[in-house]
Amino acid sequence: MPKTLSGTYTNSGYTLVGGSQGSLNPVTVTGIISIGTAATPAALYGTAPGAWTITNQGSIAGGTVSGIQLFAGGSVTNSQTGNVTGHF
Repeated sequence: MPKTLSGTYTNSGYTLVGGSQGSLNPVTVTGIISIGTAATPAALYGTAPGAWTITNQGSIAGGTVSGIQLFAGGSVTNSQTGNVTGHF
């Protein structure tokens, strides 16, 4: 079943767990995801083993870390309303 992240996830960001990849993919972001420290590798982090498909219609802010990191790869589509920032 596709996953929609419509809430506000601040400070610790949001981690997509690879074992759930089959039941969460594709993922649509309509809310706000941000991270204040480098405790995780990105504001939105997708773990292995599967590739993730992300559609961003919200705001993803990595601050001093990446906005999005997909460990096993995948794709990101940023809509006109979507915004991704972070350190590369």
